[in-house]
Amino acid sequence: MAPDFTNSLVGGVGWDFLGDSEGYYFATPANFTFPDEFTLEFWAYPRSQRGHLVSFASEDDSNCLLVVNTKFPAYNEWYHIAITYADDTTTLYLNGDAQTGWVWADGFCGDYEGHLVLGQEQDSFLGTFDANQAFDGIIDTVAVYSTAWETVPADKPVGVDLNNMTLYALYSGYTRARDLVRIFAWGCCSLGRCANEVRARLSPFSRCVSAFVCVLLRALLRATGREQRRHSTLVQVRGRYAERQGQSEHT
Repeated sequence: MAPDFTNSLVGGVGWDFLGDSEGYYFATPANFTFPDEFTLEFWAYPRSQRGHLVSFASEDDSNCLLVVNTKFPAYNEWYHIAITYADDTTTLYLNGDAQTGWVWADGFCGDYEGHLVLGQEQDSFLGTFDANQAFDGIIDTVAVYSTAWETVPADKPVGVDLNNMTLYALYSGYTRARDLVRIFAWGCCSLGRCANEVRARLSPFSRCVSAFVCVLLRALLRATGREQRRHSTLVQVRGRYAERQGQSEHT
């Protein structure tokens, strides 16, 4: 099961959280850093009010950004969610409409570096997970942009455009949740197709030598996405980044 993604965009492969285990979560490395202003977007299919959608924790604040799962107007439906932050203001949009009461403590705490976790709440820095706080539903295709969107159209095409130069990070089940922007960075940044913050991470040698990687990976992802959608198949990466419960493999 997946939202109806546009063929030219990346999407349709996500994580199915069963809502019954503290081991069912995805986390970025500890050095993940949000841009100075940002938009965080993803698609969600909640099956119940159980658990939390997104948790971002810094070393000083375990609830730096926490999105609850109790405000959906209905369940067992797909929703587009975009969270923007700029000028100390956090706004959450649901299918293009600004919402209130979704984000803990009214917004992002301002600590930019930490762990971003899907489908669970961090009660400490990447720790103290509670099975009662596990999300019950699917989260599909998580993207971070280096700008704060001023508006979100209700009819926004479903999926992420790899040509968007403000695209800062992109997580998908296609690569077992590894950041696609970093994978594309060698080639795409040499062609000017990524955010300035990402381009700055690469050496000139890396940018020059690996430009062709962008073209190859882009073609592969799009071909794979079309085949996935043709068969109406969602490869549900179930967040089992562990050989046994309670351990996780971080990207």
